[in-house]
Amino acid sequence: MENKKLTDLTEQQVNELFENYFAVNFPEKLKFNPRIMEYNDTTVKFGMKKHYGTLSLSAEKLIKN
Repeated sequence: MENKKLTDLTEQQVNELFENYFAVNFPEKLKFNPRIMEYNDTTVKFGMKKHYGTLSLSAEKLIKN
């Protein structure tokens, strides 16, 4: 099976993966309204309400989840 890349997916599909990842792994953080700012095949940069700065997540974690 070929490895998936985030850039092969639509923006909506990446957002769904991101939201699902948080719902499964960090449901308590959904109240901070996490939102993707940018992504590529290696990282996803996002922000959350009441958190300053940019947070990052490995794209591999989203794809494997």
